[in-house]
Formats: sequence, structure tokens, C-alpha cells
Amino acid sequence: MQDCLEAHDFPLAEIHKLRKVHAKAACAGLQTEGESSGSRKERLARAMRQVAVCTGPNFKDQLRAHVLASSHFPKLLALSRQLVHEHVLPHVARELGECSFAVQCRPSMRFNLPGSSALGARPEDNDEMIGLHTDAEYGHQRGEMNFALALTPIFGTNGLFIESEPGLGDFREVNMGVGDIFAFGGVSRRHHNKRNTTEVSRVSLDFRVIPMSRYDSSLDHERKSTRAHRFTLGEYFELITV
Repeated sequence: MQDCLEAHDFPLAEIHKLRKVHAKAACAGLQTEGESSGSRKERLARAMRQVAVCTGPNFKDQLRAHVLASSHFPKLLALSRQLVHEHVLPHVARELGECSFAVQCRPSMRFNLPGSSALGARPEDNDEMIGLHTDAEYGHQRGEMNFALALTPIFGTNGLFIESEPGLGDFREVNMGVGDIFAFGGVSRRHHNKRNTTEVSRVSLDFRVIPMSRYDSSLDHERKSTRAHRFTLGEYFELITV
């Protein structure tokens, strides 16, 4: 992940320090661009927009885009697939007595930087509860199992808060060390973030797995414009046999 982000001067837990690096790069770019790229007023506006992104809550999206565009991303993807296929799935197969699974093709990247949240805030949110939802609200299948791999320490307000049972509302803090994997049923259990008041960035890779006995194949024939179609084999998932 550090290779993808071109960040070797500090650990992933301090990835928020890239804000200054990216902001300085935006300002430097303003000085080096030629006049052919537009008027100075237009170039200044572009640089200011870039600086605003670096200092605002959407900087996590820029980090994610940087990872996806990196030449190192295929290696990160291969390592995450190896972890899932060789360690996670065999464990789940033993526990459930199943051998075939729909597995998320590409893990989701979470960045929770100091002063912000990994989840988008809604107008009614406050610093103590940001982005409260179940994954079912976004069209995810009922049979999904969520797994989170911690790439940095996860604790306090930089982490995730999940209810122990659907609808119970007893949101519990998830604490994880680097390399820990946490499993939960996010499709039915509500979960949320808080505004990160720690000095530690949370970076994690999340992925979803569905035992094929629980896979809803009827969604495969939904219109491609619907959310539900996105979370099907050949789109969001691939079929893996252990």
C-alpha cells in the first residue's frame, strides 16, 4: 500500500501527512504549467480546487484514486487475493461446511484520516455518528459476510462501530492490531463511523464473501442499471471453489 501511495517517509498510520505533499504539488504545478494550458486565472482556480481537496474530507477519495492508478496496485491486489483464497476461505469453509463462494473481486479501501471519517456524512449526522447504515440499504445481498483487514492500528474514533445484533443499537467499538481480520454481518447490522479525533489514520482493506448456498442468483437477471445487479457474479463477485 505504501508503494501504491508513494509514501515511504512515514508509516501508513500517518498517511494524512500526504495532505501537505499533495497540496504543495498542486501549488508547484501552478508555477510550472505553460501558458498553453490556459489563463493564469484558470490555472489558479484549478490549483485552489486541488488544495481544497487535499485539506477537506474528500482527500480519502484522492488517496483511493492514487492507489488504483498506481503501477503497484496489481501486486497489492494479488496479495489480497492470496490472503482471501489461502487463509480466509479455508477457515470459512471449515466453519460452514461449504466449498464454493462468491468473493469480492477487488477489496474496498478505507481511509479514515484525523479530523474526518471513512464514511460520507449526511446532513443529520454529528461527530459521534457518521454514515449510519446497513449494507442492505445499498443493494448488497443478504447472504454477504464482511471482512476487514487492518493495515494500521484501529481503535477509538478512527475505527468502526457496529451493533451486536440487528436493530439492537448497542454500537460497539472495533479494536484491531495491524494484520488483524474482523468479520461481521454488515448487511443486517447497522454500523457507523465517528469523526476521527485520534492522531492515527485508519487504513484497511474490506472484502465480502457469500457462500453459494446463500447466493441470490435471481439478481443476476436484474437490469444492469439497478444497484442489486452490481453485487452479482461477473460484476462485483467472482466464483471461488476451495
